[in-house]
Amino acid sequence: MSTHNPSLRGVLHLLVAAALGSVAAHASILNYYVDVFANGALGTTTATTTNPASASQLGPGTSASVLIPKLNQLSDPNPGEMYILTGVQLTLSWVSSGTVQVSNLDCLFGIGSCPPVDIPFTSASSNVPLTLTLGGVTVNAPGVAGPVSGTAKNSTDGGPVNSFAGQHGSGSTGNPVGNLALFEGFGNSTISGNVSNGSQAYSGTAGAGYPPALSFGGTSTTGAVLQVQYTYTQAQIPVPEPTSMALIGSAMLGFGLLLRRRAIKR
Repeated sequence: MSTHNPSLRGVLHLLVAAALGSVAAHASILNYYVDVFANGALGTTTATTTNPASASQLGPGTSASVLIPKLNQLSDPNPGEMYILTGVQLTLSWVSSGTVQVSNLDCLFGIGSCPPVDIPFTSASSNVPLTLTLGGVTVNAPGVAGPVSGTAKNSTDGGPVNSFAGQHGSGSTGNPVGNLALFEGFGNSTISGNVSNGSQAYSGTAGAGYPPALSFGGTSTTGAVLQVQYTYTQAQIPVPEPTSMALIGSAMLGFGLLLRRRAIKR
């Protein structure tokens, strides 16, 4: 059916406007959380809307998988409404615990200067990098235990290894998502990702004026909580008010009369 007739097009526009009314929309936020190492190395954990109280920690060189529910465009969280994703933010909040060992190798194995000396140091720490890959987005977050400062005793004064236990650290790194289509769908669909717990690294600084005879090492564990934050608009077509219903009736009547007139002319 052609709608080039100005009168017919006007009736159609009136009919659509009366039927649809104005679409109400407002911004909302939905958060998912997952303790990435809750099920151990190589395990898989599905995100929930509950933020875990703590993060499970593993030693370096491990990885785990995560499943994140997509934004359900039709029924999440309120049935009967339409949801349009406008933004996704991925945040990896890490926590790390460890023991830092500082070895004073002065005069040991012929390294350093003699006579042996105790060497002060600062900023000794362990670093276990965390890497999240989800939906084509990568988030890098360093899990750092420490730093700690102290004195590394020489081989004749209780050395050469001094351990400094109970070092803890926490922090977070976020990254916005560009491809929103990967994070929205219909029904109970999910998106998978991976979190890797990288190789351990240690660092520290010897006191000024002392021989460079310190070696840093130790052990540590690192874990993380992944937060996926969806920002979306919530749209709903309202039930027409009585005035709108009257407009619909008038428009339909006019539409019918126009069709009848066109049929008579033929």
